[in-house]
Amino acid sequence: MKLIDYEVIDYPKSRLATVDVGRFGRNKHYMFGLLEVDVTDARRHLRKLRQQGREISFTAWMIKTIGDCVARNRYAQAMRWKSRKLIAFYDVDIAIPIERAIGGKGVPCRCS
Repeated sequence: MKLIDYEVIDYPKSRLATVDVGRFGRNKHYMFGLLEVDVTDARRHLRKLRQQGREISFTAWMIKTIGDCVARNRYAQAMRWKSRKLIAFYDVDIAIPIERAIGGKGVPCRCS
């Protein structure tokens, strides 16, 4: 028996105009997003955890935090399907390129 790991949802009628506007800008230059976050309190908290003997990296903490937020709001990673449907997955996928030195140069790589 195959488990269904997503939910198909009707696209909200209030968002259909947004889709049309998006079609006009499809061939334009754009950014997916730029976000600036103050992480002072988070770094202070991580320092306390490290002093207590817990080994945790800032990157691992950030990925976990983002994953938890997306898991609470599955529609943040929902994708359009056909013309008026959304697919909202139950799993959260996060891709983070990690830089490694190869041949003396820093290059992003997929680390497992």
